[in-house]
Amino acid sequence: MTHYTTTACILLAAAAAAAALFIRRAAIYRRRSHRAGTAPQSQPRPDTAQDDGYRRRYVLNRWDGAFRSGKTVRIRPEHYERLRQITARSGAVSMIAYVDNVLHAHFEDYAESIDRYCRSRNPSRGRKQWTH
Repeated sequence: MTHYTTTACILLAAAAAAAALFIRRAAIYRRRSHRAGTAPQSQPRPDTAQDDGYRRRYVLNRWDGAFRSGKTVRIRPEHYERLRQITARSGAVSMIAYVDNVLHAHFEDYAESIDRYCRSRNPSRGRKQWTH
């Protein structure tokens, strides 16, 4: 046998040993989960539903309307960096659309509180509802 053939045989034997060990551990794990009545691969992570809802609400919800140009809003550098990371990783939404989605959700979730706050600060406006 040549040097390359010997090396190949050794590598093949090591791979087979690792595969056998992995297959044995997988079989033991499967038997244990079957006895316990659980199927780990079919159980979603506890956060999955919440993560999916977040993704649908803020990342996949794309508003194609025109934004008013020339409006500047200043935010903390650490918030900007976090927004940049989120939108860069998603690839599905721009930073402007993501911030718009977050603000829209905030105004929807807290519409009554915002309305009460605005009326308490400016009672002369009567019962006009906060619009968002």
